[in-house]
Amino acid sequence: MNAKPSGSTASEVLAELSTNADYLRRQQEREAARLEHAAILIKASQPVVNDLKRAGIELKNFGSQFGSRDDEVRALPILRQHLDRDYPNEVLQAIAQKLGIRQALPYRNDFIALFRDLSADLQLRYALGFAIAATTTRQNLSETMELLRDRSLGSGRLALLSAIRKLRKRPDMKELIAELREDPDLAIEIASWK
Repeated sequence: MNAKPSGSTASEVLAELSTNADYLRRQQEREAARLEHAAILIKASQPVVNDLKRAGIELKNFGSQFGSRDDEVRALPILRQHLDRDYPNEVLQAIAQKLGIRQALPYRNDFIALFRDLSADLQLRYALGFAIAATTTRQNLSETMELLRDRSLGSGRLALLSAIRKLRKRPDMKELIAELREDPDLAIEIASWK
């Protein structure tokens, strides 16, 4: 008689799980919770979607991309208004991500103030970090460098690194990068740069 190997294949495990009533019930509960959360976010984002529509900017849903660069730019003042409103963090993150383009430069000081004031939500700080990085220019690079050096802002600063990565050959950036290599929140990302 041939003994069956002790290890199960992935297809065997999946076949067993597909008949396990407990497992199937938990899967259905997780999916129902995910769909309920998605419905809450869709409803919560309706005010910003409606304001965008009134401005002639159509979105299938708030998570979708704008139809054109022109729509992205025209949406900026509306998005900036909504960044101060009381939305769930995921909606605020989506707003901050959509503000992460160079043309959002007029709102940069607002992004920095919100970035500094956020104490709880790391993902929102990260999204604002990308908006700050996208609006970093030669004229305001020192502000971004100051934010990168501020360890009290935690790992949300990772997004800011995109503003200096392309400049890493400059002597002043080499000095900053050497300093940031010692920062536990940024060291792994910097070490991954070639």
